[in-house]
Amino acid sequence: MPEEKKILIVFGTRPEVIKLAPLILDLKNSSLKDRFIVASTSQHEELLEEQLNFWKIKPDYFLTPSPFKGDLVRMLSHTLSGLQDIIDQVGKVEFIVVQGDTNTALACSNLAFLNKIKLIHVEAGLRSFDLEHPFPEEFNRSVASKVAYFHFAPTELSKQNLLNEKVDESKIMVIGNTVIDALNYVKNSQEKIINGQQKTILITIHRRENIIQNYLTLVDIVGELADEHPDFNFIWITHPNGMKTVNEKKLPAKNIKIYDHMSYNDFINLYESASLVITDSGGVSEEAIHLGLPLIVFRLKTERVEAIDINYPLLISIKKDEIRSFFKTTISTKNILKYSYGDGRASLKIKNWLIKEMEERSYEVVIVGGGPAGTGLLLKCLKDGMNNSFMKKSVALIERSECLIKGNITKYKVNSDTFSDVFLECLEGATHELINTDELKNEIEYIRNFKGRSIPLEDLDSYYSKLGILLKKGLEANKHCDFFMKSTVTKIIQQDSGIFRVFISGHSHPIKTKQLIIATGGIPFNFKNKEVLFSEKIVLNNFLHKSIHSDELLRNGMPEMLKAELTKKTKVVILGGSHSAFSAAHLLLNSTEKNKYDIGDIKIWSKSLPKIYFPTQEDAIKSGYTDFTEQDICPVTKKLYRLAGLRMDGRDLYIKMLGLNNSDKEQRVELKTFSDQYAQIENDLKEATLIILAYGYKLNMFPFYDSENKIIKFKGEDTNHWVNKNCAMLDAHGKVIPNLFATGLATGFIPSGKLGGEPSFEGQTNGIWYYQNAIAEEIISNLQNENPSNMS
Repeated sequence: MPEEKKILIVFGTRPEVIKLAPLILDLKNSSLKDRFIVASTSQHEELLEEQLNFWKIKPDYFLTPSPFKGDLVRMLSHTLSGLQDIIDQVGKVEFIVVQGDTNTALACSNLAFLNKIKLIHVEAGLRSFDLEHPFPEEFNRSVASKVAYFHFAPTELSKQNLLNEKVDESKIMVIGNTVIDALNYVKNSQEKIINGQQKTILITIHRRENIIQNYLTLVDIVGELADEHPDFNFIWITHPNGMKTVNEKKLPAKNIKIYDHMSYNDFINLYESASLVITDSGGVSEEAIHLGLPLIVFRLKTERVEAIDINYPLLISIKKDEIRSFFKTTISTKNILKYSYGDGRASLKIKNWLIKEMEERSYEVVIVGGGPAGTGLLLKCLKDGMNNSFMKKSVALIERSECLIKGNITKYKVNSDTFSDVFLECLEGATHELINTDELKNEIEYIRNFKGRSIPLEDLDSYYSKLGILLKKGLEANKHCDFFMKSTVTKIIQQDSGIFRVFISGHSHPIKTKQLIIATGGIPFNFKNKEVLFSEKIVLNNFLHKSIHSDELLRNGMPEMLKAELTKKTKVVILGGSHSAFSAAHLLLNSTEKNKYDIGDIKIWSKSLPKIYFPTQEDAIKSGYTDFTEQDICPVTKKLYRLAGLRMDGRDLYIKMLGLNNSDKEQRVELKTFSDQYAQIENDLKEATLIILAYGYKLNMFPFYDSENKIIKFKGEDTNHWVNKNCAMLDAHGKVIPNLFATGLATGFIPSGKLGGEPSFEGQTNGIWYYQNAIAEEIISNLQNENPSNMS
């Protein structure tokens, strides 16, 4: 039996206990209750006992208090050595959880790095951008960010600070600050112990840079303000760092009360009567702003600046005149502005993340791929309403990018091969119940301007980016889905029981599911490092230096080297008669140098003549197109070549090549069908400046094993048809693999029956409408209602 991995939670100061206590309480009531240990570095040994008693936390380990108080170097050495002893005793520690920017945080950062343990940094990303203010905290938290495996940032601004430092976005989660969890806990569970008078000014100072001269300055300011405002009650809770200074200075005003110590719950109760707070504490600043109290931050700089943008009554200063002026202006004005540093669920989010990392979690359905096909199932369910059976299942979705829905679609420099209206269909029905479509107002209006036409795919980027965020946010709030973003599947093992174990990059444990949907999309045919053939006989390897896959051209444009060659001799050969072949030709003709091609400069070699989509056979005949039979008409929609036909730009080009609709014939592109014209093809290839391989795509598949670790073979590996008419995946013998489905590009799906499609169609189909409608409905209806709690 392998040794069970542990979580080590470390604190050493009073604020750290307050901010980590809600997480420790959550973990005590979770499946990880026996898998975490707590250690105290005793950095604030004189202040810890009261907090530990209040939260009913008993650390598993206590370091002996450092004998080197005030000596940062020797304190760090003492703490680091003591923590290493704990690591040696505990054994396998997978995560060290640390909070904030203290000496304890710095020690844990070094400890984690040197022991190759994953550091979890709570309250990550705060920055003043000045190593001297606060000292040494700015340095401590910067070091933690360099080392951390995962960063729990309190705000979007702190997240952006981390991104600016090149931290991987997939390793950051904005959760609010756990100090709000603690604040809510106390406010909801304690009665008032100190009944402060009305008009209370609450003061607490502790930072190293303030304990001498700055402290004396504040004593003078408070004394003057108390004399000038006898109707206010000034309550100063001292800290060991500055208690002696305050007591020696002596404040004679009767309305000043000095407390050497105050419990956390007593302190929180003071907020009820406070009119203004003066502090240099980050946690107290966040609490005050969360409660809407005017705030004077007695520092030169602060890392908590979010509220400034809304003109919150906040002053950052140690200057007497500025503080007096702010006090006078603010004290008589009721604050109505609000900014919150959290929703009180930050600790819960950390706990859930740790569970996801530490355990093999079970889901009823796992979707691999969060692009148009994978999210198509979810969007279909939203359209149909939240009460459908699929929305009651536990679902995990794994997506390699940071955005849902759009996949690679907006990376292509061509127009859509479908009407723009299709991209808005997912917002119909009951979708608005979970997604606030008002936030897409501008994008929707823009897309509607293309009604009845195609739209440049790049123009959909903003729409899909926002829609992806809204979909994820809505499903997370509905507790329907867990998302593994910026993650890929490394392998899947199917156990004898039928359960699929899905291994995910960057995660310690696989997840389990009874029902698995592959929606990984297609990848271009790889023609490097292998023999490449055309028409089964012509070897292309000698021409690869001037060849490009149609996908690369449509997505990235022409490589500069080939573009330069094309200016000398504009001879292009396109191999393959797919839609991408005609899209590539259309792109070349409509490039910035659109007039450079002469008659026959672009040649398309295809096995057969392409088909053209028409709304009806009457429309086809009216246009002069008669290359069809009854077998080419969809029995459901009555459309001609509904599946096989060229659409939009490719269709327009081929219609012009044929001279249909009385159009001027496009002669710059020449279509050639072949049977045995190998010499002619080879001659064209030799003369060509550029060869475009319109070879289509293959399913982006990952290693798939059975319970004996033997590779599972699929039918699609040889035939490109991975699924049957129900979207169920087939093994090498054509047998259905229970509870395994696939959707999206290159699955080889052929619609039939009520899904429509012309009887003559033998290829495969894909597209936004199918992903979010017919195929989604087919897969959802075939998912069995299995209970993941029975998974072994």
